[in-house]
Amino acid sequence: MFADRWTHDNKRVAVLFCALLMAATYLAFSIRSVLLASGSSDWISAKRLIATAVGAGMFLLVARFCDRSLFPRLSMRFFAIGAMTLTAMAMVFFARMAFDLVFGVAAEEVVLSNARWVITWLGYFAAALIGYYLSTQVRHLRQSRCVAPMTREAAVAAVARQVSTWSEADRLALVELLAPSTRYEEADPLAQASNHG
Repeated sequence: MFADRWTHDNKRVAVLFCALLMAATYLAFSIRSVLLASGSSDWISAKRLIATAVGAGMFLLVARFCDRSLFPRLSMRFFAIGAMTLTAMAMVFFARMAFDLVFGVAAEEVVLSNARWVITWLGYFAAALIGYYLSTQVRHLRQSRCVAPMTREAAVAAVARQVSTWSEADRLALVELLAPSTRYEEADPLAQASNHG
């Protein structure tokens, strides 16, 4: 059900959603901080920037686990995505905790505050992951509808175009592989056995 391959297009979409996730979470938490602080300007925060950047980076890893070739079974894919999402939450939480510990904020105040922050952040993360999944699936469905089954003539023409780009040595090697043997003794294993007997 998830994206069939980690293609160039899927990587580009994942990077786009990664950037949107970081921008949206940073902006939303900045607005929240300003509102909770009764209008004091707290738009720029190194702690918030680090946490949202770690979360956005983890989003790329989780999006990678949507790849069908990595986990062919759907149950294994869901397990991997769930495990990586929990890992992403832990990484964001520890990034915020580490920042607070480095700058000497009291630990008892920090744990609950950071836990609430990460739980709220998880909602944005899940929305970005669902958006990524839906966008890759819609594109996959559109491409599968647009691709008509290839006729025999079109397939032969496609192979001919591909072979025309090969070097002369490669084309000669292909001809040798495909050309039937001109001597019966070489082509017939029974005749070879009787000659050696």
